[in-house]
Amino acid sequence: MLIGDDAILSGSVDVNRQNRNWLTPKDILDVVIETEGGSVSEMYRVVQIFQTASANNARTERQLLKHSHPTRNPIRMIKNHIRDEINNSTLEQRETLMIVATLIATLTFTGGLQPPGAFKSEDANGGSSATNTAKTSTTSLGRTLDNIFGQRNSTAGQAIMADRRVHFTLYSAFNAIGFLVSVAMISQLTKGFPLRNWMRLCIISAVSTYCLAIVYLAPDEDVFWVVVLAAALLLVLREVYFFIKSLVNGIKAATSET
Repeated sequence: MLIGDDAILSGSVDVNRQNRNWLTPKDILDVVIETEGGSVSEMYRVVQIFQTASANNARTERQLLKHSHPTRNPIRMIKNHIRDEINNSTLEQRETLMIVATLIATLTFTGGLQPPGAFKSEDANGGSSATNTAKTSTTSLGRTLDNIFGQRNSTAGQAIMADRRVHFTLYSAFNAIGFLVSVAMISQLTKGFPLRNWMRLCIISAVSTYCLAIVYLAPDEDVFWVVVLAAALLLVLREVYFFIKSLVNGIKAATSET
């Protein structure tokens, strides 16, 4: 070993410290033993040292930390639960979950942009968007969006399904839940992947595109998509925050090396 036995046994070395892959020295030792790396006598001596120093594997260590430092913050409890579920799963389970989440995200994204019944080609009076006068929104939020994106000239481009308000609201709400949750799952499962910032840009762009499409397809009188926008905004802001944070850390690391 590169360090002395006395350093481990005296507690000078943290034998339960985890690396970036959430592995402790005990986990790495187990892998080495399973692959029959090194002599049997040397491996047996290292096992005795770890047992004397009360070394734990990563799963045992996380369980001890979870019980020794309980939290009452509901948000942190949810985050810890999600992290534990991912860390305690196998690589095959994570790969399968990634495939399922990607498939759901693709289907719900397509379903949101192409609702059943297609779209209106003319407004309610039979006029096309090119000849009809500007349509003023009836809600304060709709007027705010009109000020940002400009007034809609007609109902052309709106979903035909939107005429049946309850059906359209339920369809869009459940579709948005499926899309946003699947994207959040992809974001969680790709932690630690290479080109992580590129993945964040993809998530930000896809969610923003979905939100803009929902705003355009829905009638101005509907406010159900406000909830969708709020949930999507939280996801986008989270990815933007980590994207900027990663860039700043990268710049600091590059500056310190020079």
